[in-house]
Amino acid sequence: MTEAILDLSRPFQRRAVLALGWGLLATLVLTGCGDGGPGSDDWEAAVDTLANGAVHVSNPAEGRWAEGEGWQLVEEVRIGSASEDGPDLFGQIAALEMGEDGRIYVLERQSRELRIFAPDGEHLRTVGREGGGPGEFRDVIGLGWHADGELWVVDPGNGRFSVFTPEGDFVRTHPRTMSGYSMPWPGGFGREGEVFEVGFVPGAQLGTSAVIRFGDGMKSADTIPVPVERETEQFVLETENGRTSATVPFAPFTVWRLDPTGFLWHGFSSRYRLTRTGLDGDTLLVVERTFEPEPVTAEEREEALENLEWFRAQGGEVDARRIPSEKPAFYSVLVADDGHIFVVPGSRPGEGVRSLDVFDPDGYFLGELDVEPPLSPTPFPVIRGDRVLAVVRDELGTPYVVRYRIER
Repeated sequence: MTEAILDLSRPFQRRAVLALGWGLLATLVLTGCGDGGPGSDDWEAAVDTLANGAVHVSNPAEGRWAEGEGWQLVEEVRIGSASEDGPDLFGQIAALEMGEDGRIYVLERQSRELRIFAPDGEHLRTVGREGGGPGEFRDVIGLGWHADGELWVVDPGNGRFSVFTPEGDFVRTHPRTMSGYSMPWPGGFGREGEVFEVGFVPGAQLGTSAVIRFGDGMKSADTIPVPVERETEQFVLETENGRTSATVPFAPFTVWRLDPTGFLWHGFSSRYRLTRTGLDGDTLLVVERTFEPEPVTAEEREEALENLEWFRAQGGEVDARRIPSEKPAFYSVLVADDGHIFVVPGSRPGEGVRSLDVFDPDGYFLGELDVEPPLSPTPFPVIRGDRVLAVVRDELGTPYVVRYRIER
């Protein structure tokens, strides 16, 4: 695992070292640019190294990329069909993956199938079907590479993981002891062979999640609660039959994501601040960015109230005054296998992800990556080196799997 440290070998100029303070070892103001060129000479970020060794990077609103240096997504392969039957006709895509050789894996939840495509998009093989037998699926929600090079399919319907070779041959199953699940699957696989699951903490405040790390033999090693700064605002209806709740539109919320190396990223979206912690709970890296909140328009407010009609129909009360006037700082975070951080800004995009804020592995803001057509936020896009695999939809809502090349 790579540690989050300040790499002074990067082309920065150290302009100032301030006096030591309580809990603070040093503060640097860094200028210059990396990841693709000299960048803007007047770009700067403040970097604090805290007493516990954590690094705190405070980025300005603008990124390090100079004009013309920004990355672009270039479409390479598109798989999908709006009318023809066949393996490229998708219903509900649960998860995506890429192989080292460029093969594309699509986990189809509706048909309970794992479909394998060549790097050029040609269909190679379909494995699985509905059922409980070896290599069959009942309710698939996730997909990922184990450290041993085998592909694991998460199937809570059968209470297990099904394991396949990269070619699609069934190998074995492992029991899945978690009782609940989220869609898409927020778990992952560590580089040392760990399996990470996500569940709820018994006895903790409502909705508090935890990362559970499983080692050899799928035995639980430890449980790490996801830090929650404060609870998300909700409209609540209490009846004799139970409790029904609805999130207040545009209210900030806890965002978190497990990165490919097993660290945890989390933040409360009321401000542009993300924290990287180890599974021992130690803070390693804090990344902030200056930003100007985007206002909630009158049209967006009215649409949000209309979308809560289901809650009113059950007897719930909606107080429109509780809807914030500004959108959250960010909606989601993705971490590439090379450590680059991709943040989805603003509230959840109703028409997909139209831009990504890009940070390098040390937490320095590079700039915005425009996305057109917009990416679907579910399933999670997969970022491997300079390739992005994601789902996009046409004007009729038909899903397509698209692989992009990142032009740096």
